[in-house]
Amino acid sequence: MIVLAFFLLTWSFGKNLVIVSSESQPIESNAQLKNCPPEFKVCQNDGICLFTDGSILCRCQLPYTGVFCENKNKFCDLKPCKNGGTCIVKEGDETDGECLCAEGHFGKTCDFRDCNSDYCLYGSCLEIGGEKSCFCFNGYTGEKCDILLTK
Repeated sequence: MIVLAFFLLTWSFGKNLVIVSSESQPIESNAQLKNCPPEFKVCQNDGICLFTDGSILCRCQLPYTGVFCENKNKFCDLKPCKNGGTCIVKEGDETDGECLCAEGHFGKTCDFRDCNSDYCLYGSCLEIGGEKSCFCFNGYTGEKCDILLTK
């Protein structure tokens, strides 16, 4: 479940939108989030603006948090490293850091790991959050890269 806080914002063209962040009210996990139109410049510090049903969500990049990604935090205080990764602060800037991932995991916050190579017939397998995904080689498609594309 995604947890969100709601704040009301009135745009100059008179439409009321709800600004949401990752703090207090639940939003349905099957909500269809889309990229905001370019004129919605509400997210700061390279936050990604998403919207659904008249609501806006700022998905913040590390080490930022807040409704509009306005708060800069100490990188390791956010506990960003997953799957047994160790957080290391970059020298001279405690708001930046990196995760040293446990064996078999990788990515900025150790979210990813390779999965069984037999899972994808003609592609690479990657496990994200416990779910397997196939990235098909050129010329193949399908959930397990088992369908040859024909011209």
